[in-house]
Order: sequence, then C-alpha cells, then structure tokens
Amino acid sequence: SDNPPLEIVSNPNSSGINTSSKVAKFTALKAGTEFAGCESQRGSDIGSFKFDDNNSTVKIMVYKTVISDVGLKFVESDGAAQPPVRVSNTKINEWEELTFDFSKSIGVGNTGVIVQIVIFPDIKDRSDNIIYFDNISFGKN
Repeated sequence: SDNPPLEIVSNPNSSGINTSSKVAKFTALKAGTEFAGCESQRGSDIGSFKFDDNNSTVKIMVYKTVISDVGLKFVESDGAAQPPVRVSNTKINEWEELTFDFSKSIGVGNTGVIVQIVIFPDIKDRSDNIIYFDNISFGKN
C-alpha cells in the first residue's frame, strides 16, 4: 500500500522547543513500505553543496507517538545516494531534536555534490503512525 502524501499542517504542540506554526506531517501506514519517506525535489529545493566540517551535523525536530528510527540520506548530482544515517527518538508526544552525523560523507561519493534530501520519518514494523517534523538545520561537526 502507498502512504499518503506529505502534508504541511498546524503544529500539534507549539510549545517547548518548537513554536513553529506550521510543520510537516507524514503518515506511515502499517500496510505501507518499511522505507516510506519523502524527498526534496532534486536540484532545486535545497540547492547544491558538499559536506564539510561546517555542515556535516544535520538536525531535525520530530514529534512522534512511538519510539522508532528516523532516517536521513542525501542524493548526489549524478543520482547516487550517500549512505543513510538512522537515529531513534527517545521521547513520545513531545518535540525532540535529533542529531545526525554525516562526517563520514565528507569527500566521499561519486561527485560528492548533494542536491536532494530524503527523509524516512518512521522505520520499523509499525502500526499506522503520524509523524511530524520541522526545522532541519546543518552545522559544524
């Protein structure tokens, strides 16, 4: 089965660390694929860049009702994907900022030029889950 498309909705809990008015909503269905996710448009939504010491730490805020892995991967200009990194949330029913270390992606890959982000909000054997995410940022390792 397919998962519903990504939606931009009102923040379900605009207190604590995330006071944004709008956030991304992803519905992960039990009947959907394990690696269901969403992605930016290749070559336009995030521009292009290479990982270096100044941008290889990636953070994303998540609001989940279950503990499960969140996966991030980046796609290069030639279509090859960098290795994905997975981090599990530790909190439920509140916003949590997850940190992903992409320092192993510095100087690797076919071109090394990143043009797309792919987000897997809920990787596991799951029931029907709604996951919210917001505030993706890049910083120093």
